Amino acid sequence: MISPIFCNDPKIKSLEIMFEWVKSVEYMKELFEKYKHTPVGEEVICHLIFQCWYAFAILPDTKSRYVVVQEIDFYKENWKSAIAKGLDLYYDKASVCWIIGYTSYTDNKFFPSLKRFGEDMMKRGISLSSEEMPFDVLSGKRRKNANDFYYIVPSALFPSECAADKFFRDRLEKSGITG
Repeated sequence: MISPIFCNDPKIKSLEIMFEWVKSVEYMKELFEKYKHTPVGEEVICHLIFQCWYAFAILPDTKSRYVVVQEIDFYKENWKSAIAKGLDLYYDKASVCWIIGYTSYTDNKFFPSLKRFGEDMMKRGISLSSEEMPFDVLSGKRRKNANDFYYIVPSALFPSECAADKFFRDRLEKSGITG
């Protein structure tokens, strides 16, 4: 069975729609404390790491971007804190290792000293993952066997309309993987 990588909570999506990025991070921190010792905790920490990174590094140039810039230290500190929690509790989980690596390596102009760490964590995530997980493809790698792409089901891995799921579905689509 394929499990989603990010927490699929409708409240997160509604907070994103209202450009309430700080509230979405605070909400995910609460969810994490509630579920950290369950399988849902892994999805929440992945989402929290992504959300913080997305806010300070990727968020498109819209009116919400100007609000985020004023609170950029909040997102950076919560990103680092979420990474520490992810490493502490989920070091043997592919999705957590990979998202830590991806966000530490990709579009990381604020913490360039973490790029090597990011590469190592992405490799760790890839080595821990199965064929169903597209971490290698999202990292820019090509699979040896083209039939392996049939194992990847973007709609199951990234089912919601939140920023995290849309971001990675778009990345997979650019790699030629849909569904």
